[in-house]
Amino acid sequence: TPTGPSKPVEPDGPATEDSEGWSAIEDELALADDGDDIAVDMNGATEVPASVLENAAGKNVNLTLDLGDNVSWRVNGADIPTDADLSDLDLAVTMDSDGIPVDVIDTVTSESSTTVQMTLAHDGAFGFTMTLSAPLGKENAGYWANLYHYDEDAEALRFEAATLIDDDGN
Repeated sequence: TPTGPSKPVEPDGPATEDSEGWSAIEDELALADDGDDIAVDMNGATEVPASVLENAAGKNVNLTLDLGDNVSWRVNGADIPTDADLSDLDLAVTMDSDGIPVDVIDTVTSESSTTVQMTLAHDGAFGFTMTLSAPLGKENAGYWANLYHYDEDAEALRFEAATLIDDDGN
């Protein structure tokens, strides 16, 4: 006999509002309509199977992969080539890492600059555009964030992109 209200069971692994698990998410993407937004709560997972990206490829569907702690990746399926040789992607992001020597950072910053280091599990090009959203602090809203890639062999930073930090500090 029940002793009271039951607690909803949290998904174990990636889930959307309507689907749980990569197979169900693939089906949801296959049935998605033009302009749909599909948000995946990764629930601790960081690897996205190539088959998920293949189901989004060529479709005007926004896929957001929420890693938690205000870190997410976003891709529009129309940006993924339908003929691309896709592979599984590890989209893990480690915030506040510290692998870049201070003297290298000082070559591109000033005393008033705020520096946030992050480490991405994926190394290399995706073959399509993905947008990373990461917390940089509300106190930085309205400032420009410059993204650099640290080349360990050359011990140098290479400019990648710049974007305006939004009102939420992302």
